[in-house]
Amino acid sequence: MLQIQVQNLTSRFVTPPSADVIASIRFKLRYKIEGAQFVARSRSRYSNRPIEEYKYLYNKKTHSFPSGLLNDVLEILNEYQLTFSILDQRPDYPIHSPLNLNKFILRDYQTDTEAKAFAAKNGVIKIATGGGKTAIFTSMLGKLNGYKNIVFVRRQLLLLQTIKILQEQLGVPIGQIGAGVIDIQNTTVAMIPTVARAVDASFSFQKSDEDDEDDNTIVNENERRLILEYLKECHSLIIDECHCLPAESAQLVSKHATQARYRWGFSATPWRGDGKDILIHAATGPRIVDIDASYLIDRKYLVAPHIFFLKTPPCNIPNKSQGQYQVVYKNLVVQNEARNNLILKHALEAYERSEHVLILVQQIEHGKILLDQLEQQGVWAEYISGSSTIITREETIQRFRSRTRAVLIGSSVLDEGIDIPEITVLINASGGKSSAKYYQKIGRCIRPFEDKKRAIVIDFLDQDIKYLSNHAQARLDILRTERLYKIKIQGSNSNNE
Repeated sequence: MLQIQVQNLTSRFVTPPSADVIASIRFKLRYKIEGAQFVARSRSRYSNRPIEEYKYLYNKKTHSFPSGLLNDVLEILNEYQLTFSILDQRPDYPIHSPLNLNKFILRDYQTDTEAKAFAAKNGVIKIATGGGKTAIFTSMLGKLNGYKNIVFVRRQLLLLQTIKILQEQLGVPIGQIGAGVIDIQNTTVAMIPTVARAVDASFSFQKSDEDDEDDNTIVNENERRLILEYLKECHSLIIDECHCLPAESAQLVSKHATQARYRWGFSATPWRGDGKDILIHAATGPRIVDIDASYLIDRKYLVAPHIFFLKTPPCNIPNKSQGQYQVVYKNLVVQNEARNNLILKHALEAYERSEHVLILVQQIEHGKILLDQLEQQGVWAEYISGSSTIITREETIQRFRSRTRAVLIGSSVLDEGIDIPEITVLINASGGKSSAKYYQKIGRCIRPFEDKKRAIVIDFLDQDIKYLSNHAQARLDILRTERLYKIKIQGSNSNNE
């Protein structure tokens, strides 16, 4: 009989299985290294040494693997009809002095989610944007009162927003690591890059995708020591927007929380488009809750979006002459006058209807172009980008929320995690192909608000444009996974496909 020894971070076979079983496990517990095929192609000119195209999460020397992937390993053992026993050496942290929430009253599905999370003790919780994941993990942290708990976020605005909610609901001091502050309490909310610098002094922040944000908090040697001690002693680890887990910084910090028996990841989109989904589950565990937007729309917790895909004016440049992606994007999105006029037309129409309009862009230059043109039309508009200070962002959002009608232009810092339910019209000026990011964008405008009757999304079918036409199709594909999203494609008679 095989025996598997399970600890918080890693599990291992006490006696290794046969070679064919190991091969099957390694095949299942792997992911493709991005760009490896190009390195292999280049190196083949100079060397016969093979290039490894995959990263394997099963260690053949120690016969160990991430505990979050235990279920995947057990599936293989069951396929081979092998008998096994599990020696679970993970600590038990019982609930002993829970705190009640001051204002939040959990909905039935939120209570059910909390119960499933504690029963599993680790795993991924998928809950659609607007489903109240912050309320859920606030209640969970209340249950863990008396223990050390760390919540990782990847936005400065979300950092401050989360701290405020936790303090109001739990009535206890909440620590902060990031946005220029190092203040450690039993429950602490932290920016991932700041903690990563404490874990590894040589860590240099690099964006793994457009949404990553560094708060540039400087950590001195004493603060570094305190953060490391706290992280290693934490009993629970919560990763908000856990689709970020494959990033080097997130991997670094999650692996140093060695005593954290409770390991939960929250996200509306706990998947990736780069084949690294397995790293999400390796750090936390399997998906244990799956609540989509249509479920919440059915129950009147979200507003059903009406999504319009508009055709941009045809491109007169032959496909082969359009250039590489960055050139195409700059010429045919950022500086495309006809496309920008279409964006402005619908922004102005919504503004005249007294809507709260959010325009999402990818590049700073694009935001400035649209802002300038809106202001020339006498529209009240403001722009938030990654270069805006945290105070500027908060003040700008507050002004946007308080007006009867307004237009807010935002870069990727507003793509996820920010709660502005007043938004009634979302214009996706940025395009993009990532299904996860797009799903998050839609979530910006479907949150309910007093007297909010509708949510409108305007997107664009970029015609005859290299890369962008396929990206639009990818966005349509993710929308079709939600049965209550109402989609209208310009020129189509169907309101939903």
